Amino acid sequence: METQEFKNFRKKLIKTQEEMDRLLGISVKAVRSYEQGWRTIPVHAERQLLFLDSL
Repeated sequence: METQEFKNFRKKLIKTQEEMDRLLGISVKAVRSYEQGWRTIPVHAERQLLFLDSL
């Protein structure tokens, strides 16, 4: 998953970065790093995001 895709999913779910960290079980710093492209998005976070999008 690319950084822009991650950001688009978050906006589609109408969640803040702080809400996404709780939903994905990661830190808000990690969410910010994914969206900035500083860190790669781990598979477990990508799966959880896709699951949340399917609800």
